Amino acid sequence: MEKGIAQIRRVFSKRAEPPSWIPAERFTGAYFHGRQRHRSSVKIGYRKFCGLYSGKTEGEHMIKGIGIDIVELERIKKLYERQPRFPGRILTKAEQQKFCKLTEKRKIEFLAGRFAAKEAYSKAFGTGIGGALSFQEIEIAKDENGRPYFSKPAEPHAHLSITHSREYAFAQVILED
Repeated sequence: MEKGIAQIRRVFSKRAEPPSWIPAERFTGAYFHGRQRHRSSVKIGYRKFCGLYSGKTEGEHMIKGIGIDIVELERIKKLYERQPRFPGRILTKAEQQKFCKLTEKRKIEFLAGRFAAKEAYSKAFGTGIGGALSFQEIEIAKDENGRPYFSKPAEPHAHLSITHSREYAFAQVILED
């Protein structure tokens, strides 16, 4: 059974029926030709001319930035052992309270995950840690389902994912308009 592009090409060459997973109206002549296509292109052209067209429709969000960071747990462990004040430089007061309640192994994972998440946020924001942002200005909390989110600064359209393995902590941040 054909899948994907080959199946669609056969439909356009009139040798097959449209696949069930694509709406039938996509294959009507009005969709690809004629007045409907002309109307939509004129609307977009007019909106571009007037400066009203942003490329997105109402309710959509465009990606403003993507940040990714990976940290070795061993590196964070060595930093923590050499510099006991390291968590105080990375974590906010609320995060430090959670940090103090954890076991030693879990402390390293928590610290590495927060470090990676804050670095990823600064990369997505486009500034990096230092000038415009510091570790103390970024706070990560969890919702009732355990999903991490940025509570400070409050970013309603920021998506955060943190994961750990035996050797690494990884974080990804997507910021939307």
